Amino acid sequence: MDAGRDTLGLFPLGLVLLPGETIPLHIFEERYKKMIKYCTENDTGFGIVSKLDSEISTVGCYVEILEVYNVYENGNMDILVKGINKFQTKSTSLNRNGYIEAVVQPYKDAEESFPSGNSQLLNRTLNKFKGILDKT
Repeated sequence: MDAGRDTLGLFPLGLVLLPGETIPLHIFEERYKKMIKYCTENDTGFGIVSKLDSEISTVGCYVEILEVYNVYENGNMDILVKGINKFQTKSTSLNRNGYIEAVVQPYKDAEESFPSGNSQLLNRTLNKFKGILDKT
């Protein structure tokens, strides 16, 4: 996320985007056209969050706009974005242009660790998992 910036416009999608991934997006809703215009004019990115039914995730991925590579006569556009880092929403509100904004904080995955006495359990579990993969 931008240094010193903890409020992002959100773009809900039916997918999970991870840092390092690059995806094309077709922007056609007026509210998101305005969001992308704001981002390009202010050299900032936005957040992509997963949307399932009417629920949006509280964990998302901050993206930078790599390129606006097609702008249509009606203002629709095709853009290319790249995931930079994960965030978690602290609160959300509706921007005056109709898209959701969120106050965010960096999100770190929980580190998994196994107690030192469970190395045999870990090895057995990994071997079973490898066996399952070999069968598919």
